[in-house]
Amino acid sequence: MTQKEFVPRELALKLKELGFDEPCLFVYRMESLYLPKGCDFLNNLKEELENYRNTKIGTWLSAPTYSQAFRWFREVHGLVVEITTGGRPKEYYVFVDGYIYDEYDTNNQKSFSYDDAQEAALERLIKIVEKKTAIQHIDLDNPELLRLYGKLNKELEEYGHRLITIQEAIKFGLRADSPETIVHDIVGYFVAEEEHGCNENKSHDNWF
Repeated sequence: MTQKEFVPRELALKLKELGFDEPCLFVYRMESLYLPKGCDFLNNLKEELENYRNTKIGTWLSAPTYSQAFRWFREVHGLVVEITTGGRPKEYYVFVDGYIYDEYDTNNQKSFSYDDAQEAALERLIKIVEKKTAIQHIDLDNPELLRLYGKLNKELEEYGHRLITIQEAIKFGLRADSPETIVHDIVGYFVAEEEHGCNENKSHDNWF
């Protein structure tokens, strides 16, 4: 087993902040990986692993493998990642819940080596959950947020488009401190979507 099998420390820390608390065989101490001393893993693997959750190892940090991290996102957050070959050596594409990973939010598919693809996929999963968590703490009664939301729906109505919920608007980036231009950006997306006959009911949960 090499260090490539493990999530980088900076991403392991973000996982901990999101609530990752699965038993792990190795831990990070500073920047290095350690197998905790005194562990009788051969005879008591299950029991020993329980001692090395993030909530039980103090200032140390559990070091999950990529497979553990992906399984956690799948089981806890319902997010599925797929890494597929592009047909050429060292060319892989990352899909999260069916959407291709796109670093710059354009229509250009981004290819990676396999190791980089794993890291890119994990970064995307973390970003999705961070955004969802942030959305859950938004004050829906904030006067400025409601003003922008009202302006947004007024413009949609002028285009003959259906009105959207405040939750939809927030998923597309509407915040109390957003610039006025966010309204035009969101309206432009929905109007263009309707003109091209896209399905408005599809999930946008991962579009951040």
